Amino acid sequence: MQLRKKREDNQTKSLILDAAEVVFADKGFHGSTVRDIFETANVKYGLMTYYFRSKEDLFDQTINRRIEELKRRFSDHMKHKIADCGGNPSPTDLSHAYISFLFTMATKEGAGWANYITLLAHAASFYDDDFVREVLSRFHTIIDEMVELYQIALPFAKKPIIRKNFYYLESSVLATLISRRLRSLRLQGDRTELDMDLLALDMAHFFAIGITLHQASLF
Repeated sequence: MQLRKKREDNQTKSLILDAAEVVFADKGFHGSTVRDIFETANVKYGLMTYYFRSKEDLFDQTINRRIEELKRRFSDHMKHKIADCGGNPSPTDLSHAYISFLFTMATKEGAGWANYITLLAHAASFYDDDFVREVLSRFHTIIDEMVELYQIALPFAKKPIIRKNFYYLESSVLATLISRRLRSLRLQGDRTELDMDLLALDMAHFFAIGITLHQASLF
């Protein structure tokens, strides 16, 4: 009996977390309410405190549910892309690998991942919020990995400069992911009007030129 109750609780919690991804992706953390999420999940709002301590706890658990899988997929993706470049990727190769990973997760890996990546993009736009900043700090290992890879591709570049320029790339990608046009196409399931692969390549070239010129200007 206890086993059955635990299984039912886990199923209900999964429904709530699925709904949280949808609502947070659509409205962001600050624009969403717990009631919105429970209504989307078709779960009684009165059960909120049974499953979660607060809205922050709900958001926290929504993030944590996929974070390790995202990190694993990202590392595997980068390893394959670097191998495709013969182990010697250029700044453009690295930029394209990073951008294409996020675009692929947001558009080609199903609704769950699309919502998850979009809710992260929304959250990043409120990085000055202490709670949101703490949650997003769990993704710093991805940023650190990218900085290390750029350092190899640009051996004379200083890490603070690489990190600063990477912040611009990351901001551009996240802004693109929550743009109205992309969100509209994602909701419609139609991305033919927007070639994400071409967009990723264009952004990669632009960023790589910028970081290379920035570094060259310091000599």
